[in-house]
Formats: sequence, C-alpha cells, structure tokens
Amino acid sequence: MIPGSVTIADLYRELVGMRSDLTRVLAHQEATDLINRGADLIHADHESRLRMLERFRYTLAGLAVIGGAVSGYVGYLVGHFAHLSLRPRRPAVVIPAPVEGQDRHQHQQRQPQPSHPPYPLRAEISDVPRETLR
Repeated sequence: MIPGSVTIADLYRELVGMRSDLTRVLAHQEATDLINRGADLIHADHESRLRMLERFRYTLAGLAVIGGAVSGYVGYLVGHFAHLSLRPRRPAVVIPAPVEGQDRHQHQQRQPQPSHPPYPLRAEISDVPRETLR
C-alpha cells in the first residue's frame, strides 16, 4: 500500500463516525427543541397570567373611579337634602292683592334702602362729650 492512500475501509469508518456524530447532534437538537417548546408554553402561560392580572387591575381602578364619583354625588344629595330638612321653615310671604286703580308693578315695588346706615360707623373725638373722656 502506498503511503497517504485512502482505502474503502477508511472511507467506511469515516462515514460510520460521521453518522454517529450526526445522530448525537440530532438527538441533542431534539432535546433542545423540547426544552424550548416547554419554555415557550411557560412563557405564554406567564404572559396570559400577566394580561389577566392587568385586566383585573384596570377594571378595579375603573370601578374605583366610578364608585368614587357615585359616592360623591350621593353624598352631595344627602347633604343637600339634610340641609333642606334641617333649615328652619320660613312662613310663606303673603303679597297683598293690589288695590283697584293701583298699577300692579307699583304695588309690588320695594322701598329703596338708604345708602348710609342709620347709625354712625365711627365716632369722632369732637362728637364725644368731654365728661366721658375724663
């Protein structure tokens, strides 16, 4: 045999070795695919749980806002009607009937209010008698 020559037995051994290597690589790739598929399912399950929690959280926040608005309005109504029921009742104002010959609008006119109060707001020193200053 010539040195450096390749025989059919050498080729066969090389082919068997490549086949076993390829079988190991394919088995490893199948195991990796199985692991990745499981991780994807877990990841998808995790995402669906997160979406469900977010939906619950935003629904809860929306209900809290609506409940706060409704309770504020109910509180306003209760306070308003409680204030009306506790307020002292005023007697009904009786407007006398107009006299014949008197204009209807003239009858209902109010008396003008004076622009100055009926009492002095402050006393001047010169207005106070000297006896009270001693």
